[in-house]
Amino acid sequence: MEAIDKFIENWKIEIKKYYTDVYNQWINDPVENYKEDIITSNTDLAFFKSSFTIKAEYYNKKHGKGTMQLVRHCFCNIDKMIESDAKNKKAKLIKQVEKKAGKIVDATGLRFGVDCGINGTIIGELKTVHVETIYAGGYNIQCLHYRVLVK
Repeated sequence: MEAIDKFIENWKIEIKKYYTDVYNQWINDPVENYKEDIITSNTDLAFFKSSFTIKAEYYNKKHGKGTMQLVRHCFCNIDKMIESDAKNKKAKLIKQVEKKAGKIVDATGLRFGVDCGINGTIIGELKTVHVETIYAGGYNIQCLHYRVLVK
């Protein structure tokens, strides 16, 4: 499991960089940049509320609603949240792989996707499986989210 431990440790570093970049984009992107996207209003407050909403919608579409909720509301607890997510991600990945491939023999074929998703190949005692992170959120799903597939 050393390869998975190392991978998860590297994932924690990469996901923190990703969230930090998104947070900095959010903070440094003035609300005024979105004024062309709203109907002209009579008051500055109405303009701010409208443009802020449009900015939020843009970032939700670009990075996913869950990412933006984390970035806008919980960045101060980011390390604690990443640690918890890493623990859960590791346990779930091991469970999914061992169910399909048996005990893990080699996990050095794992890599990060563009959005820090887990992708690659893991060799198990019974067979080799491919790990792929996809966007999920089809029929009757309220929020776009990531799903890790093991095939």
